[in-house]
Amino acid sequence: MKAFYELMEQSARIFECNDFTFPEHLHKEVEIVAVEEGEALVTIGKDKKRISKGEIGIVFPNTVHSYEAGSGYHGSLLIFPPEMAGDFVTELVSNRCLTPFPHMELIGKDVYFCLESLKRQEVKENSSLMKGYIAVLIGNLLDCLLLEKATEKKATDMSEAILQFILKNYRDHLTLADLSAKLGIGKYTISRFFNQELDCGFNDYLNTLRIGYAQHLLGNGNMPITEIALEAGFTSQRSFNRAFKEIHGFSPREFRRKMS
Repeated sequence: MKAFYELMEQSARIFECNDFTFPEHLHKEVEIVAVEEGEALVTIGKDKKRISKGEIGIVFPNTVHSYEAGSGYHGSLLIFPPEMAGDFVTELVSNRCLTPFPHMELIGKDVYFCLESLKRQEVKENSSLMKGYIAVLIGNLLDCLLLEKATEKKATDMSEAILQFILKNYRDHLTLADLSAKLGIGKYTISRFFNQELDCGFNDYLNTLRIGYAQHLLGNGNMPITEIALEAGFTSQRSFNRAFKEIHGFSPREFRRKMS
């Protein structure tokens, strides 16, 4: 599956995960994955590493990332808007992280203490406490990371505008020319963004979102597959079947049979 943009609620969340797998995606929040048992194959931007107990990966805003973890994995996943890092927000939004997997020996005990503290119910219910722990955690982690000044903010604004517009309109008839006209961005610039930043074409990205929505419809209710294809934004069941099979390796009908 190609990378997709994920709109998230504007608050910090921490999850404990088992057998955790998630395809390529990006969002404007900061994300930290910490392995507590087993191991996980984590991709952050151009870096890929199999991390194990005690190791951490950090995802800066608008960075493509994915996870693959099978049986025996247990870990924590912290997601928060960069504004919750207090004085460290500028470092998070103005830089790229060149070392998203800091060496364990460089990670201070305060990082693990903060991650565990953020799981406590009384902390989850107190936004000021959440911000405090996140600020301490990020302050310690930044000492372990090698950063590089990100491209000018205009580029970040452009990518966010493109991805959010598509997320809101992917079920409509949408072409590269439509997107270019609506946003006032050249078609070549948009194509280059998809190819260089997301490693996929505009139509591939669009189909990934449509197939994701179609999967939800296939697994919930008895809507005919032809109607699902149109509802998800495809012009015909034939094009829907082809796109679905390219991504999953089997047809929508087979998917529905597996789900039932």
